[in-house]
Amino acid sequence: MGLNKELDGFLVVALEQAVAAPYCSLLLADAGARVIKIERAGGEWSAQDAAAFKQPTIDMFTQQSHPLYASARLWDDGIIDPRKSREVLALSLAAACNAPIEETRFGVFRM
Repeated sequence: MGLNKELDGFLVVALEQAVAAPYCSLLLADAGARVIKIERAGGEWSAQDAAAFKQPTIDMFTQQSHPLYASARLWDDGIIDPRKSREVLALSLAAACNAPIEETRFGVFRM
């Protein structure tokens, strides 16, 4: 690190738990900041505490990674039974043809 202390006079309160956070605090301190690290009362998490903290996120990803969930959340209209594809296409075209066309002030968009 250079001798420049651009952050001289700055106070950084570090509430860090991520892997890169201690390194970031070190860089800030090297740049001249006063770094105060605040640790969780009671020390480190137990394996049970960590597992309990992670479980809701794991459950959410398990649910949202299912193909039916992902298909319903994307810009498509979900999964169509192949036997009904003509019926769905006809309904879609009818809906598009019967929708009111608003006056626009812009040209043609190309994607």
